[in-house]
Amino acid sequence: MTSLDLDIIGKETNERTFTYTWKDVALYNIGIGAQPDELSFVYEGVKGGLKVFPSYACIVAGIGFPKFSKKGIDGARFIHGEQMIKLYQPFPNAGEIKVKGVCENIYDK
Repeated sequence: MTSLDLDIIGKETNERTFTYTWKDVALYNIGIGAQPDELSFVYEGVKGGLKVFPSYACIVAGIGFPKFSKKGIDGARFIHGEQMIKLYQPFPNAGEIKVKGVCENIYDK
């Protein structure tokens, strides 16, 4: 069994910037099952603009995990139990997002 560095509990990752375009959003939307008849999720020229599924936040949040993998966590044996993301408004269909992660706890099962 690999020993874990429990000192990372409570630690935050450095703030990182996630940049995305409407093409990234459209590909994500199609990838999770948006259909051609759901134009607001698959076509950038739709009136009102391309919409972003709230679950896109999971992609954005994922850029913090590599920092923790350097602390004794074997990615092949790692189970991501949960995450919480607060969205205060809908995602724009392109932009930059500042991301910071925190390790709240570690359970070795």
